[in-house]
Amino acid sequence: MIDFRFNGQELILWIGKDTPKEILLHDVDNRLKNMSTFFSDEEGLSLLFEGGMDQSSLILPVLDLLERKNIKVRTIHFTKPERQLNRQISAELKKTGDSEPESEEQAVIERKLKLFQTTVRSGQVFEYDGDALIIGSINKGAQVTVTGNLIVIGEIKGNVRVGLYDPEEAFILATSMHPNIMQIGNTFSTSISSDELALCKMKNGRLTLEPITENYSYNN
Repeated sequence: MIDFRFNGQELILWIGKDTPKEILLHDVDNRLKNMSTFFSDEEGLSLLFEGGMDQSSLILPVLDLLERKNIKVRTIHFTKPERQLNRQISAELKKTGDSEPESEEQAVIERKLKLFQTTVRSGQVFEYDGDALIIGSINKGAQVTVTGNLIVIGEIKGNVRVGLYDPEEAFILATSMHPNIMQIGNTFSTSISSDELALCKMKNGRLTLEPITENYSYNN
């Protein structure tokens, strides 16, 4: 299921958590044909993936479709899967002593990424406090530090560090990874390598690499 929603500030393409890729792309394409005069060079839309990282394999096809339609993507939102929500909510409730939320709506937590269309070149330092989506490559000799999560629509060859605040939940998603050093929190690896779309995250105290396929399921 897809839907276009306006929250008063931005137009959001809402992508339901159980939407198959073929149906998604077909429906988005058809809906956009009826909205061809809506977008200008300055305007665009944001994406919200209701299924969170379980929908990782949909990011590239959707971005590619929107690029072919000359539609700018402003931000990408992720709603965490229920299993992750419950863990984080329970931890917060224990800290504050509050009662359980009354409904699922009250428990929804969004992850919002800031989009950067840039290539980080050798010798450059890129730092961002939050989650970042970089459309471009991270060249050898570049240094990227993101306090949250990082998605790269391009190749990683430089040094990358993420997850400064919450390394157990942090991840790096990229279309290609051949970094010099990959670091999540205080844990690093010099052997991460992939020529395909893959996800790097913490598992049992070390960095692991998981290829992203059509039926990929995000487990943390």
